[in-house]
Order: sequence, then structure tokens, then C-alpha cells
Amino acid sequence: MPEYPTPAEVVTDLIYSSAVGDFAHFASLYTEDAAVDVRLFLPSPLRIEGSAGVLAEVGGRDPSNLRNVEVHDLVIHHTGPDEVVAEWEYRGYARATGRPYRVHNAIVTTVENGRITRSRDYHDTVSVITNSGGREQLLAQLADPATWAARVNQD
Repeated sequence: MPEYPTPAEVVTDLIYSSAVGDFAHFASLYTEDAAVDVRLFLPSPLRIEGSAGVLAEVGGRDPSNLRNVEVHDLVIHHTGPDEVVAEWEYRGYARATGRPYRVHNAIVTTVENGRITRSRDYHDTVSVITNSGGREQLLAQLADPATWAARVNQD
């Protein structure tokens, strides 16, 4: 019987892969049919399908924008044999804003055979977007009534 990393080990690997900007490895931790729901994403919730979708979503980010990224206060709660809840904070320096930043995160993740099959993510997306230099675009999107209609009338 093959040995797989535990759900806690997979999620820890995921968090640190993001911190160092290794987005290809980050995406490889998901199955081809994984479902990722980023519930608090702005301007509206985001659904990402599979490892290819994850790579498409994060692969376009400029890892050099966020410098000296550190993981702080990582706590992993075991909520089932294949499920963990992780809470942590990223701290670093954003080149786009010229300022230090902090991003709080929590994810509820199911891992089977060493890969993520489902994740419900709760990230401080206002901080992520602001530190990526997208604050003005976000404010414009939030000012659009269509954004609110889409957010409130979710299926």
C-alpha cells in the first residue's frame, strides 16, 4: 500500500509553496478534478476547477511583487480522517505598494491519497488585491451595481 503525506503535511506544503512563489508545485497538490471555492473573493466568490484551474488562477501572479513572505501563526485542526482546517497569516513586503503587509487566511481542505480534492478558502482578499496594486480596480468594481447583484444573487 503506497504511503501518502497526511492532510496536515499536504496543507503545510501548500501554504509554504505559496509563500515562496512556487505556483507550479502549489497547483500540483490538487487533483485534476479538485473543487476550490474561494468564498470571500472580491468582487464575487470564485470557483476554481482542478489543478489546471488552480495553476491558471495563481500562475499569472508575479511572485516578485510579494517579497520576504513569511508564514506566521500556522495552526492546523484535524476535523476528520481526510479533512483539516488551517489558519495562518502571511507577512511580507509588497513591491506594488512599497509597504509591509499582513494577510489572514483559513482553509477547510479535504485530502485523499496525498492530494487536495476539495477546499473552501477564506482569505483576506482586500489585503491581497490592495498589496498587488489592484485597489483602484477593486473599488471601481465594487461601485458597479452589477457586482452587488451578482454577489447577492448567487446560485
